[in-house]
Amino acid sequence: MTVAKDVWERFTEVSRAMKGETERRLSVYGVHVGQQFVLECLWAEDGLTPSEIAKRIGIEAATLTRALPRMEAAGLVRRRPDERDRRRIRTWLTEHGQELRGPVTEAMAQLQRDAVALLTEHEAELLAEGLSRMRRSLKGE
Repeated sequence: MTVAKDVWERFTEVSRAMKGETERRLSVYGVHVGQQFVLECLWAEDGLTPSEIAKRIGIEAATLTRALPRMEAAGLVRRRPDERDRRRIRTWLTEHGQELRGPVTEAMAQLQRDAVALLTEHEAELLAEGLSRMRRSLKGE
């Protein structure tokens, strides 16, 4: 097995494990994987348009447009027309969505700590640097 293939396989395994563990920990709060990024964005600045949220979290607006109805049905957000431009829709946290700030933030922080618990600080720093280089390589930087 080549080093590149070994890295790819380990990265894929960790990525799947991280996604599964994120889903498990957030499901307690009725939040699905990926929705925590929308919530974090709105906790920082409530009342954004879908395109503003998508840009800030680095996804396509169409992806977010499909996710928002699910979040609204779960009672996390509400969507309303902009008061000045009725063609624009703004997304607001519900009271429930606001109440989840502490628990979801702590769940994600604990997941981050747990993910690196078996690494030394030096190993974690090396891993972070290596992953940054991989991202730059894939972006052609």
